[in-house]
Amino acid sequence: MQIVKRFIFGNNVMSSDWNNTPLEDQINEYLEYHPGYSITTMSMLNGAGYREALVVFNVREERDRKQIEQNKKVKSHD
Repeated sequence: MQIVKRFIFGNNVMSSDWNNTPLEDQINEYLEYHPGYSITTMSMLNGAGYREALVVFNVREERDRKQIEQNKKVKSHD
């Protein structure tokens, strides 16, 4: 599965908010929060008073550790 996320540095014209966190820091923080995601592609846009990054992430399904352990037990009984 893939998702697209928009990151903005500077003036967000859609919400009139100002974000002074660098794009690299925003993307790194997002990846730390979502360890199963990896970047497929990224596009940059430089506008008047802002920079925008559109990032396509591959989403790897992460199974719960409890589910993995249960599957191991089931296989060992076969």
